[in-house]
Amino acid sequence: MKSFSTTFLPSPLFEPGHPTHGKARLSAFPLPCLHSSSQNILTFPSVIVARIVLNYKSIPYITSWTEYPDIAPTLSALGIQPNPSSTAPWPYTAPAIRLTSGEHVMGSLAIATRLEELYPNPPLHLDSSYLVRVNEIIAKVSEILMLVHLTGTQGLLRSRSADYFAADREKMLGMPIEQYSYKKIGRHVFEEVAPHVQEMAKMLRDNESGPWFLGENVGYADLVVVSWMRYWSEIGVLKDVVRSGSEVETLRALYAAAAPLLERDAY
Repeated sequence: MKSFSTTFLPSPLFEPGHPTHGKARLSAFPLPCLHSSSQNILTFPSVIVARIVLNYKSIPYITSWTEYPDIAPTLSALGIQPNPSSTAPWPYTAPAIRLTSGEHVMGSLAIATRLEELYPNPPLHLDSSYLVRVNEIIAKVSEILMLVHLTGTQGLLRSRSADYFAADREKMLGMPIEQYSYKKIGRHVFEEVAPHVQEMAKMLRDNESGPWFLGENVGYADLVVVSWMRYWSEIGVLKDVVRSGSEVETLRALYAAAAPLLERDAY
């Protein structure tokens, strides 16, 4: 059985071990379950998809949880190089992984790429054209739903992380999230994302041999979409984002097919 050590944060830090021995440790910052203050859950899609990749590749891991304000000092102390200021607004972000070799990888796609090299089966099909198209659609949807995501994420966090998140995003927005949301969020945003969600569902119907973009073969593009659907479900807007009959049926089939990969999500 393959194993390694991983660290999850508001997005995770992973520490994969040697493919033939060792124990994986996954550290993620603690988030309250919407139904139980004692249960940890993952927060943003980048965190969720990293864990799905681990589950998909059957890589054993242990999860330890880290609060939002501890991400930067934790990753910095591990010797991880910060993100270039030109590519990310925050120097340290999760997910990140630390390999037993001492190598560190930060970012969900970079993590998937490295794990694909270490554990090539089952494959993620990172070269699929569907991944490019999915990322383009998700980028458009994320821009439209930015405030929905900000308020939704804040609502998932425990108090220490929520306070940090609110203060950090207030600097970014120039006003408190609550004030910005009151002024800017309306039901129209879900109408604006509808064409993009419909386009994604139409792509899924390209291959009728299975529920995945590649038909019978799972790819990273599928896992990205599933991670966002899980996130939208956690913040209570999945039914607002995925609304019309045909797209509901298609995306529901994808989500149902991925259910086994989502079973482990809180430890």
